[in-house]
Amino acid sequence: MKHICADVTIFPFLRQQHRKKGLPGGGRFWQDLGLAVLPNFIAMKPKRPVKKPVPVGVIWWKEQKRHPLNVYVGQVVRRLRMWRGWAMEDLALAAGVAKSYVCQLERGLHSPTLEVQLRLEAALGMVEGGLLRLAHREMRRGR
Repeated sequence: MKHICADVTIFPFLRQQHRKKGLPGGGRFWQDLGLAVLPNFIAMKPKRPVKKPVPVGVIWWKEQKRHPLNVYVGQVVRRLRMWRGWAMEDLALAAGVAKSYVCQLERGLHSPTLEVQLRLEAALGMVEGGLLRLAHREMRRGR
């Protein structure tokens, strides 16, 4: 026999079992009646997490149309393409993107998606993430 109340479950038990197992029981009154009271933890709602403040002033380039790193990514792509002696068509064919996209990327008018960045790095024989590392180093140097 089991009865469910708002936030506790009440069920009968033998007093010897209660003493042996050390079950949590709700005080002397419940023990005299031969009942045990256990909380229903499943029914309890978790507390709502405290909302963290929104950071202000973190994005310093928001007045500009695009991130300044886009220009340096384009410069790195152009330099690596020229070093290999490839035309834009060759790089576009190797990376599986359009020639016009490569042109706009080199001019800093596009920011490459992660997929395009990985394709370009694979076509140019670079490690993953190497394109952004080189571009970030160029940006810090101020070339």
